[in-house]
Amino acid sequence: MTEYYVRVIHDGTSIIEEFWAVQEDVAHQGILPSSLGTHHADSGKDIMTTLRKRGFPPEQFHKLLLGPGAYFPRMARPTSTWPECSPGRNPDQSDTTRNNRTTSTGQLHALIQELQQICRVVHPIEHNFHAYGHEIRNIIAIACTEVEAQWKNILVANDQKAGNRGDYVKLSLPMKLQEYSVELPWYPWLKPIAPFKNWVLPTKRGEKQPSAVV
Repeated sequence: MTEYYVRVIHDGTSIIEEFWAVQEDVAHQGILPSSLGTHHADSGKDIMTTLRKRGFPPEQFHKLLLGPGAYFPRMARPTSTWPECSPGRNPDQSDTTRNNRTTSTGQLHALIQELQQICRVVHPIEHNFHAYGHEIRNIIAIACTEVEAQWKNILVANDQKAGNRGDYVKLSLPMKLQEYSVELPWYPWLKPIAPFKNWVLPTKRGEKQPSAVV
């Protein structure tokens, strides 16, 4: 059985990423074996122990749940470990997926336009953060509804239960929601917003779900 890893190397100034395929007694860089990048396990040792002995720190290897060409429906696959990079893309190019993505993008642009219109009336500085009104209430409600719809559709597409926040929070780890923040380039004085920074699964029975900041 072949398992797949990403080896992430930090050299102090840059990050190098390598794709590795690992079997019980052999490992090689890339999908296919090569004469330069193939390692065979030492006698009586497993391959990971052998790699560690040969100078490959185990903490550099990150096991992938999916192999080449596989993907989770409606979830973008990361293409880089650089935090400033986009989350990547999903390879599904079916008509249904393209239509759903286009509809969601249209909704996003509509929300941005609504937010910009509000900010023309209520200047977005900290002193005005407590301002409230019907338009502000409406955009909050629509944004929350849209986020919940996206989560629900992702869970359903992956054959998972999607009934409430207790189900949605399970997406926090695989989608790296805690690592995302939003900047508003039109208002550079505002700090980045990380609405799901503390959104994690409960660790104890009966522990309350943490609330996301919207």
